[in-house]
Amino acid sequence: MSSIYEEGSDMSEGETSGMIVEPMGPLHDEKAGIPQPEPKTSDDAILVDNCEHSLSDDEEIIQDFAQNPMMDRVQAALHKQLMKTYHRVKRELLEQEEAYRVAKKQREDCGVSLYGHQQKLARLQQTLEIAN
Repeated sequence: MSSIYEEGSDMSEGETSGMIVEPMGPLHDEKAGIPQPEPKTSDDAILVDNCEHSLSDDEEIIQDFAQNPMMDRVQAALHKQLMKTYHRVKRELLEQEEAYRVAKKQREDCGVSLYGHQQKLARLQQTLEIAN
């Protein structure tokens, strides 16, 4: 007789003591407890075909709705909002690029300065070794 309780458990089949036990059926992955999709049937293909026909009708309705003169104000407002967002993002991008160029220039200048100090340190070490 199979049990849903772990083997070696102190609980009997009648006791759960507040534990939640999920059944493992044919639609569950036994290792991960993830539901698996049901196998597709020929009925699914019929539903898909029906949806495809209704989608083309819906698309026509949406296209007609978009061409409606009453939508001009809405489209103009949306266009204005999108252009405002586009310009804001473009301006932010330019600012970020400028900040990048400045940081890159500072890093390069710092590297040049560091190289000069390393050369000076090497000369001073050579002078110190010669003096000792």
